Amino acid sequence: MVVYSLDAKFVFIMGGAGTFNSSARSGTPTVITPIIVDQYDHSDLLNQMGFGVGLKMMSKLKPDDLAGAIQQCIHSESIKEKAKAVAQGMEKEDGQSRLVEVVNDYFESHIKTGRHAAIKAKLDQQRSGCCACMGSLCCKKPQQTETY
Repeated sequence: MVVYSLDAKFVFIMGGAGTFNSSARSGTPTVITPIIVDQYDHSDLLNQMGFGVGLKMMSKLKPDDLAGAIQQCIHSESIKEKAKAVAQGMEKEDGQSRLVEVVNDYFESHIKTGRHAAIKAKLDQQRSGCCACMGSLCCKKPQQTETY
């Protein structure tokens, strides 16, 4: 069971796609402290949209950074208004139809034209290892042990 608090002053998340979407739909000011992959993009998007405070890498934050972000979300009328406006806009959107439209557009503009493959090839060259975005989380080589 999921419990929602109707009187929450802010939402604190790491910024994955699901929680970012949920916080946006809630109309509640949001603080994002990213640690991996798409969370950094959502943190930047949050700042662009203005309905909360997206911080930089969680491991480099100081308590005052987080406290300041929370205070901004609690006290900024601009952030509160934008959070409500984002939620209202999402409520009006026909998400399923929009998804089909976006996927069709992407297929036409990127897949059929080869643009997707070119972008992927460029990204593959920039990354090293199987999961460069995750660093050593998945690419550690097993330690060699001697057998007797």
